Amino acid sequence: MWVTMSLLLLVMMCVCAFGQELPKVVVLSTGGTIASKQDPVKGGYVPALSGEELVAAVPAIKKIAQIQVEQISNIPSPDMTPEIWLSLAGRVNELLAKPEIVGIVVTHGTDTLEETAYFLDLTTVSLKPVILVGAQRPASDSDSDGPRNLLDAIRVAIAPEAASKGVMVVMNGQISAARDVTKTNTNRVETFRGLEFGQLGVADTEKVRFYRAPLRRQTFAVDSRTQLGRVDIVMS
Repeated sequence: MWVTMSLLLLVMMCVCAFGQELPKVVVLSTGGTIASKQDPVKGGYVPALSGEELVAAVPAIKKIAQIQVEQISNIPSPDMTPEIWLSLAGRVNELLAKPEIVGIVVTHGTDTLEETAYFLDLTTVSLKPVILVGAQRPASDSDSDGPRNLLDAIRVAIAPEAASKGVMVVMNGQISAARDVTKTNTNRVETFRGLEFGQLGVADTEKVRFYRAPLRRQTFAVDSRTQLGRVDIVMS
């Protein structure tokens, strides 16, 4: 009898364990260094990998989350435009309205990552986390920081504590608020910093840890019909 009861309990535990679904995260890929490989013809790095390929290169992601990937663009981030911003913001709000999706990760080039992050912070109406992530070293480099950064971004996106903190940037194990963050170095992996107020937390090897939360947030609604005003910048 005890053997039968023990076997029944074991079966029930297995059913419960397998019945629990992993949280669902959407990865929106836009290009940038994280997706770039060296082009021998052009003599530089160009976006070459799709979002699907970026996720597939990090097998550990499948152990912590279900991933849905969408390709928004595949460009160097200096080519980012307000039109892509509006499209991205609209898709972010549409996806986060679905109850099964817990968060979004946007892969992005680092040159304009802080601008895109702040735009999304102003236009995302959901309290669910939106994480921007990139890389300082291209995917074709043997020591690329992209895979680790992407894994950390997914870990932050599924962390319960990430809710209600607005859009965040996750790079080099550091979590920064979109409102505060800026790129401080062209080459080093520790480049994104919140200079005045510091980082929100860290994604270390054991756990995602938050130490503060941004309190100043404002949002405004945008959709496919939104027209952004033109501002010309004259360099002197």
